Amino acid sequence: MYYNFYSAQNYGLYRSCTITIQLDSLTFKKYLRKKMYTINNKEYPCPASVTMGIIGGKWKVVMLFHLIKGPLRYNELRKKMDGVTERTLSIQLKSMEDDGLISRKAYNTKPPLKVEYSLTEYGKTLIPLINSIVGWGNFVIDKHVEEQYDKKCIEDVEL
Repeated sequence: MYYNFYSAQNYGLYRSCTITIQLDSLTFKKYLRKKMYTINNKEYPCPASVTMGIIGGKWKVVMLFHLIKGPLRYNELRKKMDGVTERTLSIQLKSMEDDGLISRKAYNTKPPLKVEYSLTEYGKTLIPLINSIVGWGNFVIDKHVEEQYDKKCIEDVEL
């Protein structure tokens, strides 16, 4: 089967010249298709998007950071995260539980129901990444504190 690269634009391939090649249809489509990664029935174009798809969002890394130290009950976790709504916390915890990052253990001994969240073994593989994120955050904080201090010193001198 002969294909012209100009007719391959529907497959996401653009060439500036016309080249005719002979391939079978299946090989050509595989050549033109971008590699996609399917994780938990979701498709991602690259490993970075896989990572961000699983731990991305405003609160997930913060929750994982607090769970590094050990299991926490729902209210303990909520108190450590100032500004998160109960709905958001519940949704994010459920999402991370579905992804296998955390486990939820319910104690049904007597009311009130006690629920603890902890990192799974799979979730613990994120600890080096989370520590790197925290380290970079500390670097940024230190940089901004220095800049603010330098600006204050300059303002004081100019006065």
